[in-house]
Amino acid sequence: MSKIYIFDKYTVNKYNINNDDYVYLLNPSSEIDQNINIINNSKIINDLALRLKNNYIDFINSINQFFLKENIIYDKTISMFFFSDLFNKRTEKFDTYVSICHILFLKEFIDKNKHINRIITIGCRHEFNSSLSSLIDDIKISRKKEKNNNFKYIKLYILQFSFCIKSILKLILIKVFYKSKNLSNMKNIFLTRYPLHFDKNFLEEKYADFVGEGDNYMISLITDGMHQNLNFFNTYKSLKILDKKNNVLLLDSYLSFFDFIKGFINDLILKFRIKKIFKEKFIFKNIDVSEYIYLELLISFSRIPRLLCYKNAIIQSLTNHSPEKFVFYLHEYSYGRYFNYILSKYFSSIERVGFQHGPASKRKLLYYIGNNMVSNINEDWLLKTPIPNKILSEDELSMKIYKDSGYENVEIMKKIYRLNYLKNIKRNKIEKKSILIVPGLHDGLFLIDKISNYIKKKSDNNFILKPHPRSSIFKNGLPKKYQYKNIKIEEDHVSKYLSIVSKVIATYSSVGIEAYMLNIPVTVVMLPNKINESPLLDIYESGKSNLIDIIW
Repeated sequence: MSKIYIFDKYTVNKYNINNDDYVYLLNPSSEIDQNINIINNSKIINDLALRLKNNYIDFINSINQFFLKENIIYDKTISMFFFSDLFNKRTEKFDTYVSICHILFLKEFIDKNKHINRIITIGCRHEFNSSLSSLIDDIKISRKKEKNNNFKYIKLYILQFSFCIKSILKLILIKVFYKSKNLSNMKNIFLTRYPLHFDKNFLEEKYADFVGEGDNYMISLITDGMHQNLNFFNTYKSLKILDKKNNVLLLDSYLSFFDFIKGFINDLILKFRIKKIFKEKFIFKNIDVSEYIYLELLISFSRIPRLLCYKNAIIQSLTNHSPEKFVFYLHEYSYGRYFNYILSKYFSSIERVGFQHGPASKRKLLYYIGNNMVSNINEDWLLKTPIPNKILSEDELSMKIYKDSGYENVEIMKKIYRLNYLKNIKRNKIEKKSILIVPGLHDGLFLIDKISNYIKKKSDNNFILKPHPRSSIFKNGLPKKYQYKNIKIEEDHVSKYLSIVSKVIATYSSVGIEAYMLNIPVTVVMLPNKINESPLLDIYESGKSNLIDIIW
């Protein structure tokens, strides 16, 4: 008889695995020097992710019934389900969906291999172990070094109180150091955040030159404390810069201290209401995923009260300026959905334009709303969500994804504004043995680990590791075990390297698709801990390009 060892962020070499046993890795694992049977299959996992997509979206949407049952409704108009991260299906943030794919794969493998009589999970999260046990209940499952999540109610209350106090102190800085402006003849307004999305020349990185002369930014510094979280010094520094700009409407200047106090009170009320939902069981494909759903609900209801703080500020600022058009990205996320709702209800004459801010793909569930789930009629908003009047998408693939999801009036941009820098790249000095490695925000070490043997074998190649600009993973350099002679970390703008390299290696980073647009061969690396949401995988599966290679 045989066993399956399931490892999550735990060193395999600490265990002696028999030759007739199997190993499954929920995360990439380094230093495996045993001759073991690793049964991971990234292709099957990514195929499952695509095949189960519609069923999973319907399952998530069905949870709205419990919001309505507990009267978790905003403005007596709309279900707060539509402002939740749960509804957004943020697979880059939550492991719910990929864990379902893992568990279904393991179930099928065990059913085909009847000699397996035991599963040992090592370092796995409580949510995963519970879901696994709910589906595979006919063989013994041992849990070792199980990890529980840290999202307890008392901790969340403390975090919300801290956000409230810090926001009030930042608001004092805003009232003292920023002079509100009334911008005349406002036609188009672009929602964004500062300084997160601006360069040193005050050019917004997503909209770029789509913002024309006479257009204005609506900027938030405080936001929800999640998309951006400035300290007091950077808040003050940003205020001094924004105070000199004549095309900025600082949304935070319309906030009151009571808005944040009310937000904290809302948090107490909402946390009490969702406790009743925690008594429900959530089953998908015979897997009890309740623990995962509870976690997503807790995160959702940490963000929602912070969004609600902005209601009066949005209404007052737009009443004072009456723009014709409101352009915003993150319209697929809770942050943007809240703004879209306020405009839909209180300013229906203002055209709402959703602006695609990054690559879309068939496996990126965030972009999919679900069947019969959209409406711009107020009376429908307990069961359906309002959407922008128009969507500006980046390309044909993205447009199809938006249309398939139920969005209306989808147009392709005249150009992808956030990629303006590509037009200045001249590839006339290509270094044939120079390879660029571009990790995503969180997967840098996983990527390097997966391709470490490849780097060692290609000793005559020069590997350039360009970390994600907002990642701190490599702030102290490469770990010692990856410090090969032919790899180094570089920090210049990625355009410098795209002009010279002969190949790019990526997971889901948007730099991968940007390299493809420059006709640079791209190797997409699949990691076991995440579903790959790069559009490069969609292009590869379509068979329409020979520039893309996959490492499963």
